[in-house]
Amino acid sequence: MMKFVMVLSAVMILSLAAFAGDPKGGDLGGKNGGKDGGKDGGKDGGKDGGKDPLGETRAIAFEELKARCDHPEEFDVQRAPQNIRVLCTDVSREFVAAAPGEIPLGGQRMVSTAVYSDKFHVNQDDQELPVYIKSGSCLRFKEVEKSLVLERHLGCSEILGMKGDLASFCTSGLDAAKVANPKLLEVRDTGRLVDTCPADATDRHDGGDGKGDGKGDGKNGGK
Repeated sequence: MMKFVMVLSAVMILSLAAFAGDPKGGDLGGKNGGKDGGKDGGKDGGKDGGKDPLGETRAIAFEELKARCDHPEEFDVQRAPQNIRVLCTDVSREFVAAAPGEIPLGGQRMVSTAVYSDKFHVNQDDQELPVYIKSGSCLRFKEVEKSLVLERHLGCSEILGMKGDLASFCTSGLDAAKVANPKLLEVRDTGRLVDTCPADATDRHDGGDGKGDGKGDGKNGGK
């Protein structure tokens, strides 16, 4: 009888040891699984997070984007769009005043003499005298390009609450930003010019034909 009790006790002790070992093994497996899973998940998540999201998106119309925000369950991806960024770009060109040029403004001075008596006279003689040449301004204009880029992060509620179309939304925001802080604009010269200054301005004013015709007419009229 004593031997039977001792054998039964030994069997029970071995069974309890085996039962106690199972949870330990389970815990170890859980630890390893969690460790590996966390490692792999973190690694894969880091890789995916570093990719450019624009490279994996497809083009849709703005109205479809609003519809996906409003009823995502009706589309293939049954989830409302997230991380919405609205990019507004304004590029305008205009001509502005540049440094003016100078052109010579010539003139003419003529002195005529004549003598008359009862029996004789001295014919009229015209003498052209030098005049001071003044300088005049001629205008020059250069073309400049002004650009402004704004980016806004919006949620689906803001997309759905947007009044008007996307262009109106961007125009309103861009105009407000330019008024509030004109320094946000990037300005550059395009290289295009409008020059009202003639290259031969001096030669044109000193033309000999005008002077010669004036002299001849004056002499003939005096005779």
